[in-house]
Amino acid sequence: MEIIKEMVFKSVLSCRVAHNDLLSEPFLIRQGIRQGGVISPWLFLCFNNDINTELSTMNVGINIDSLISVKNVLIADNVALLSLSVNGLQKMISTMEAYSKKWRFDYNVTKTNIITFGEHVNTHRRNVQQRCWTLYGKQIKEKLSSEHAGIRLSGNFSSTERTLEMARKGKAVVSSLMSAGLTCRFKSNLWN
Repeated sequence: MEIIKEMVFKSVLSCRVAHNDLLSEPFLIRQGIRQGGVISPWLFLCFNNDINTELSTMNVGINIDSLISVKNVLIADNVALLSLSVNGLQKMISTMEAYSKKWRFDYNVTKTNIITFGEHVNTHRRNVQQRCWTLYGKQIKEKLSSEHAGIRLSGNFSSTERTLEMARKGKAVVSSLMSAGLTCRFKSNLWN
């Protein structure tokens, strides 16, 4: 634990921003955790552990076979809130907002979105006009699909988008390998 304290809290960290092939001047980091740091996801979960306690006291979330109650899924700095009602989800969002204000950090509203599962596309189009969720006074976008922790989720439970994206990535990898000057035997073994 002392090593972690020394690495994270006592060391002077500096950072530079890269944009359009240009680098900013170095600046000191006085608060927060390093993006991409090896222990950053673990530190983020430790820091946000109390939010689970706060959410667990609320009578919202989803129940699985009346045995398991699930309110959220925290994976590093990705948070998924689960609710069966519009009001229940807004209560959870408001709790997250109050928690972030208490501990002096902000969730990124532009990266925040909502997916409703199980609605037909036409029903979704009609309902989306009547629903409104807010974070820091700003409306949260409702989408038909979104990525969470690297997995594309679709409100209609379709895997088409996810499959097409994986196929595109696979074709790009195969294409780059084919043009890398590998022998036919190696390509055949790789393919099989």
